[in-house]
Amino acid sequence: MTLKVVEVADRYSDDILRLAKLDPVLNVFIIYDWMSLRDRCGFYVALDSSEMVKAVCVIYRDRSFDSIVFCGSEKGVEMILDHIKPVRAVMPIVEFKYMKAVSRSLGHNIGSVYDCMLMVCSGDMFKPKVRHRVLKLEDRHADILRSFWVEERGREISVEEAKELLGKPTFAVVSGGRILSIANILAVTSDVSMIGGVYTVPEFRGRGLATSVVSKATEEALKLSRLSTLVVRSENLPAVRLYRKVGYEPYKRLKWVCVGVDVKP
Repeated sequence: MTLKVVEVADRYSDDILRLAKLDPVLNVFIIYDWMSLRDRCGFYVALDSSEMVKAVCVIYRDRSFDSIVFCGSEKGVEMILDHIKPVRAVMPIVEFKYMKAVSRSLGHNIGSVYDCMLMVCSGDMFKPKVRHRVLKLEDRHADILRSFWVEERGREISVEEAKELLGKPTFAVVSGGRILSIANILAVTSDVSMIGGVYTVPEFRGRGLATSVVSKATEEALKLSRLSTLVVRSENLPAVRLYRKVGYEPYKRLKWVCVGVDVKP
């Protein structure tokens, strides 16, 4: 089959959504980015001779690296990766079936690869456990969020950048003007909300803080969508136990692929 790769125009909108919605859980970022962040992303499709979309790829361009997600035929994905030639990127949701295509396209440029699990929670499965005061952060918390990023994540951001991050629902346990544990909602569609950025300051781990913030984030996610999902590194057994405790169950095992950077899930 002969395929060609093109950067996306609106004429392919229906085909992109049709392909992504074959699995709205796996493809939540593709759907969300197309519907809500189109102006901040690059979209590429692989087309067959009849102009049918066989694969789609989204590049979300962050300050330090790109985030890349894709779906569709393995050949189409490989051709798109050949075309875009990522240099500094993370591919956070890679099904096992795509790994040969990723390896053929990127070869020795592939860095760390992590085994991950996509987990899902519905309203019927949800078992909230909130034992701490959890705040939904607002613009007035931008300064403490900036400090958190600098001190705990090693990334310099401005207060304005912190306010931009707070455009996504963010939940935290705060004490003495310091964020001790945090989680946020990264993407929202009618079917699925994706939770991420779960982190507890090391000296405060083991106290149930993350359980409380994940419970609150999940509660909000299930108000916005039918399902709440998250990605966790398979070997991070304490996190897996935490998520199971509040109602999450495995949906699919995945690979998290780094190119030119090493960003752990």
